[in-house]
Amino acid sequence: MNRKEFLRLVGTATAGTPFMLNGFSTRAMSQFFDFPVTCDGVNDRVLVIVRLAGANDGLNTVIPLSQYSTYANLRPTIKINETGTGAYINLDNTLAAERLSGLHPSMTGFKSLYDSGKLALVPGVGYPTPNYSHFRSENLMFSGKDGGSNQELRDGIFGRYLSALFPGMAGHPTVERPDPLAIQFGNLNPNLFYGHTHENSIEYNVTGFQSTLFGQLSPTFNLPIDSEHQELLDYITGIESSMDSYYNRVMAVFAAGSNSSVTYPNTDLAKQLKTVARLIKGGSKTKIFQVNVGSFDTHVNQIQTGSTHLGTHANLLANVSGSIAAFQSDLESLGLASKVMTATFSEFGRQVKENANLGTDHGDLSPFFIVGSNVNPGVYANHPIFTNTTSFYYSQTERKYDYRQIFATLMQDWLGANDQLMADADLNAFSGGLKIPIIQSAANASNGCLSGPLTSSCEEAITAVKIAQNGAWSYYGVTGTTDYLFAIQHLPTGGNTNVFTATVTLKKACNATGLKAIQRKSALTKEGMFAAGYYWNIEVTSGSVNGFVNMRFFPVQEYLDDLSTAASDFYDLNNATYISNPLYIKTNNILTLPDDFRIDGKGMNYVFTPLLVASTGTYSGKSYVQFNNVSQLHNSGGALIQSVTAMNQNSFMTPQQALDLKGTIRYNNKTKRIEGFDGTDWRQFN
Repeated sequence: MNRKEFLRLVGTATAGTPFMLNGFSTRAMSQFFDFPVTCDGVNDRVLVIVRLAGANDGLNTVIPLSQYSTYANLRPTIKINETGTGAYINLDNTLAAERLSGLHPSMTGFKSLYDSGKLALVPGVGYPTPNYSHFRSENLMFSGKDGGSNQELRDGIFGRYLSALFPGMAGHPTVERPDPLAIQFGNLNPNLFYGHTHENSIEYNVTGFQSTLFGQLSPTFNLPIDSEHQELLDYITGIESSMDSYYNRVMAVFAAGSNSSVTYPNTDLAKQLKTVARLIKGGSKTKIFQVNVGSFDTHVNQIQTGSTHLGTHANLLANVSGSIAAFQSDLESLGLASKVMTATFSEFGRQVKENANLGTDHGDLSPFFIVGSNVNPGVYANHPIFTNTTSFYYSQTERKYDYRQIFATLMQDWLGANDQLMADADLNAFSGGLKIPIIQSAANASNGCLSGPLTSSCEEAITAVKIAQNGAWSYYGVTGTTDYLFAIQHLPTGGNTNVFTATVTLKKACNATGLKAIQRKSALTKEGMFAAGYYWNIEVTSGSVNGFVNMRFFPVQEYLDDLSTAASDFYDLNNATYISNPLYIKTNNILTLPDDFRIDGKGMNYVFTPLLVASTGTYSGKSYVQFNNVSQLHNSGGALIQSVTAMNQNSFMTPQQALDLKGTIRYNNKTKRIEGFDGTDWRQFN
């Protein structure tokens, strides 16, 4: 951590808290991630996944022009014409022969995106030992696996990623992160992409009430009723949705958002994407959206007899191409294009040879498309080669990319996951030299903008050393600077009488990942408790301490205002009786998290005594707040926690007990999280 970043963190301390770095307002969050200032936007990036359910026929989607005659022999009835009516769209005449590509004639939207430099085509995507079952292959890819034996499919790529990035936040909205971590449209079934072995609610499925949103997009966007039971189903899912923790937030963000005047196709996929654009415009902080379209399982009547450019597959591809093109145009008109990347996904391709039913059967390799204003456009590999003797499947040697290379690239180079997050997602083997350069260099997060989990490492330590001495006061800061963090008066009148030297070590607290406030129940004093992103420990390196010392702390008003805002937010959102005020604390013992929280959950094992501001003043042009009678400096320590967020924990108590507990804190030994009680539920500190 560099000097500027450290001082920025120190500036967040509340006035007068002894050597306590109260951390990380919203404005300081990028510093917590060790981001340069120019990387702030990486935190706001979004990934949109378009799932082509049922296995898209990649060979009629993108025709390898250098192999057209072989393609035509393998598909005499369903081939896309080379010339005349229904001929393929020549994607790019400047490509090398092995990369020349013919788009299905219905994909004019993708042609336009490519020509404007916003589309990347990645051909020949698959995985080793392919499985040809829809469900198994999907789940293998959702889980980041291949078709090898004994693969456990317990959690998903993005479930692992989001759980590590936002630990404990799934299903528990906070003031700073009130939105679902991932949202799925278009499929009522939970998606293993976002599954996790012990984190629930990473994916929020809005399919049950998406028609409620679609109906507000425009008068022409009303969905048909699929069956006589649809209205009843909508009612049931709507009631269920209205009871969950995210429903009101999604509806509020949707209401706050808007779309541009761009015309979308009147299809379900277009409605899904239009809603995503509106949610992002409305302020949604969801990281990953998934939309679904199908069915691409075209065993029968893939094409219209006599007109291969028409039929089921043509309609599906026109829907995908037109909807994504409209979505991209909408994002650009809304000023959001720089923060969104869209990727298509299908569980496998289809066989290279047509079947006897004007269709194709389950195959292996297929193309992926990546769309966005920050994409590196182009065709990223030679097309896989097939011959007349390859009657059904591609040779495994023709696989150009593993699908995990694409997701690893998007996760790291676009979303900004550092190596630890890549390892947590189990994609680290596909990063490094195996990533694909599909993100423009200027927007590539790997160029100094990678971030890690919101939780902090307990091993990173910063040493504050004495950088100035003025009379009885020793001023501490970072080596090589003249910016003071705090000062100790070693020999105050009536206090410590022994000469000593001290080294102050500041470490990231294991259980503190951000800044918030919690109201502490006290009708008389209205005391509150604020969180610290760091805890401090003072080691007396020579001499000894036999009494109290006095200290000064140098606060920054900008962050004190953030503290006040955080306290007010807790008060408003949790119906607290009082707005929290800073509680200045001291302890005679080293505080170790989490062990020093009482097992009964009623606070700390050690006594914390409120300290009063003795005076204020200015030193070297910086204002300080002075505290006197700070006792037992030798080997003392301090650490605090952070704000509460929603935590659904059953609490069986009387109304009076609930009132008495309002605003108190506890440590939950099961979840290893700190919680506060808002009068209704115990809520996690995040």
